[in-house]
Amino acid sequence: MSRFVLEWWWFLALWPVPWMLRRALPPRESQAQAVLVPTAWLGASAALRWRWSTVLGWVLWSVFILALARPQSLGAVEDLSRSGRDLVLAVDVSGSMQQQDFVMSNRRVTRLHAVKSVVSDFLRRRYGDRVGLILFGEQAFVQAPLTFDRETVAHFLRESAVGLAGQTTSLGDAIGLAIKRFVQDPEESSTKVLLLLTDGRNTSGQVAPRQAAQMAQRLGLRIYTIGVGGTSGLFSFGGSDLDEQMLRELADISGGRYFRADNTQELMEIYAVIDQLEPALVEQNPRRRRHDLYFWPLLWVLCGLPLWAWSQRRD
Repeated sequence: MSRFVLEWWWFLALWPVPWMLRRALPPRESQAQAVLVPTAWLGASAALRWRWSTVLGWVLWSVFILALARPQSLGAVEDLSRSGRDLVLAVDVSGSMQQQDFVMSNRRVTRLHAVKSVVSDFLRRRYGDRVGLILFGEQAFVQAPLTFDRETVAHFLRESAVGLAGQTTSLGDAIGLAIKRFVQDPEESSTKVLLLLTDGRNTSGQVAPRQAAQMAQRLGLRIYTIGVGGTSGLFSFGGSDLDEQMLRELADISGGRYFRADNTQELMEIYAVIDQLEPALVEQNPRRRRHDLYFWPLLWVLCGLPLWAWSQRRD
């Protein structure tokens, strides 16, 4: 929505200058002062009478001050640029993601909690990308469609919960759903990326993971697979369920890359590497297109000056 602004609004302070000069200078003797036309100007007291030439002079002076203030029309906020990259996050929310083998701020947290924190920070850096979110377990569903509103996607991720999509893991269905969303999307993107994060192996679903990866490869969709979950140490729970060979194959088939994170620091480093492999734009402040309007009041002044000069001679 466009709006009206005055770029040099401080010129409005010049408006009372003629009145101040009239008060400071001695009155001019003129026989024409006897001829007055009663006119109420801008709601002023009815007792105050102005000559119509004086009213015209004040109107022209006011319009001239408006022109000096440089009126402008501001258009809608423009998105200066976009990367042409569509990025879908597929996050495992199966039962095993509640294992507390990650540490943040010197306390144990669940795998999903660590993922939420790291991925939310990752999303804030993805300026210029359209981002979507898929949550999967036994089933896969779209939590957020592709959008430039990264904060909303991060909000939906923070609101996700373990077991929301079932207790088992369906990698193939998650990839297949991402493919379906890309195919149905009306906007064609130059780069399609899927970040698939899981802590388990494919144990359910209707689509075979390798078959889904081959379909992604034909679509031009790169898959970066991320395996999470500790495999050793005091807080290791269920890490052996991770099918690293499968995740590596899915990434290789689609032209992506496989990563492994055993702790929060490694998870942060992985998303930093993905930022380098799939660089986002440098964020810029949004702007509005400006249209100068000063020439319209200036044109009114130029057209009214001859009439005002003529009225002065008649006085």
